[in-house]
Amino acid sequence: MDLKQIPKNIHRIYILGGPGSGKTYLANILSKQLKIKSFDLDDIVFEIKYTAKRAETERAKILKRIHSGKRWIIEGAYTRQWVYDALQKSDIIILLDFPITTTIYRTILREIHRQQKNNLKNFLELLRYGITYKNSRIKERKIIPRFKSKLIIIKNKNQVEKLIQALQKPQSKHF
Repeated sequence: MDLKQIPKNIHRIYILGGPGSGKTYLANILSKQLKIKSFDLDDIVFEIKYTAKRAETERAKILKRIHSGKRWIIEGAYTRQWVYDALQKSDIIILLDFPITTTIYRTILREIHRQQKNNLKNFLELLRYGITYKNSRIKERKIIPRFKSKLIIIKNKNQVEKLIQALQKPQSKHF
């Protein structure tokens, strides 16, 4: 699907992408613009952010409560089975597929600005995850062919802006 094919009355949006791709940024903008609550999958995966993980069955139950609703934005990097129902129920799936140099740069900047007490090992694991995200997560799970009819792939900041405009004024056909 391209930006010109976005259906009217979008109520369920799934934003997918690796670390530093801008998922949270886009979810926050769309949440305000469309007045739809946004959910970060990290808040579902972790009992305490980036420490103790919930069991996959518990994650699936929490996510089911969210995607059973009529209006939501879900954003995250996860592509395992427990998120497939949410992907299936979404009106559109936005895959943020920026160049690896962009996402690594953003990840490093974000971690510097957070000034958290993360150790170097955790930070390096996050970078490795970001570098391998596209091949090891998206392609291996066959996300693109499975959800192609409602998938929008965004590769640069200009396309993000066009997407925001398209969702802001879905009746407009001018891009």
